[in-house]
Amino acid sequence: MARIITVTLNPAVDKTVRVEELHIGGLNRVREALKDAGGKGINVSRAVCALGGETLAMGFLGGRQGALIREALGKSGIESCFTPIGGETRTNVKVVGDDGSVTEINEAGPAVTDAEIDILYKSMEAAIREGDLVVLSGSAPKGVPKTIYADLIGLVRRHGARALLDADGALFREGLTAKPDIIKPNLDELSTYCKEQHVEMAGKNEKERALSAARVLAERGIAEILVSMGSQGAVLLTEKEAWYAPAVPVAVCSTVGAGDTMAAAYALSSMRGCMPEERLLFATAAAAGAVTTQGTRPPSLELVTQLKERVCVVPVSV
Repeated sequence: MARIITVTLNPAVDKTVRVEELHIGGLNRVREALKDAGGKGINVSRAVCALGGETLAMGFLGGRQGALIREALGKSGIESCFTPIGGETRTNVKVVGDDGSVTEINEAGPAVTDAEIDILYKSMEAAIREGDLVVLSGSAPKGVPKTIYADLIGLVRRHGARALLDADGALFREGLTAKPDIIKPNLDELSTYCKEQHVEMAGKNEKERALSAARVLAERGIAEILVSMGSQGAVLLTEKEAWYAPAVPVAVCSTVGAGDTMAAAYALSSMRGCMPEERLLFATAAAAGAVTTQGTRPPSLELVTQLKERVCVVPVSV
């Protein structure tokens, strides 16, 4: 049976702390603190599981923090096959204010050796099956080449599976050269890429700018492009059609991990054979549900099902 495989090269224990207001250089009293297994791919696996899908989490884990993540995933019923590394998996701190602001303090992560990278490749060769959808997302630790996502997309294709890329910077740029089946940048990541490539993002608003950049990527061979724009919603461009979904107004608790939940819902609905506009609807509802939860915890399927009734997906000109 096909499943969604996630690859998290630089996982983290996400510690989310709530404060009334963040005072830079002053005293901040923590109202509440939560710890979650984190990293973009792991967030995707957690969301896929919460939404009723089958997933396998892969990547690198090391030390005591890595053991905590492996244990947390197991308790959640998520299958994992991580490559052990000698370094200690990082901790990321998310400071959430009562006004909805989020300040992220992310560690760089441990160094990874060539031998450990080789073991990951072999593990993926053994795990990927025809029909799987492999989500490659997030940053890479020291020692990992910037071409790793491009290399892994090639590996995925050789096994008759599809690849979804959600990264930024050089990892995103190099990954695009391998033409992943689906990409899910946010607007800031897309803007950075276009600036580096001297591509003009034409338009009067976020939606038009996202679509103009997505058209350029479509011309370069990317079949499905999902762009998340936070409170401005999301756009989806395929080879022949495009859609826009405004964000659903909800009470925001934390925006951390919302993009990963959107990627998870899109991947899951794609695996289920849904039409593109249905994928965007489900992904938008899932992202809306994610911002209502604490920390990086995914929303329940029940909540997402309710929110789907409030999502409006409209076709836009290609």
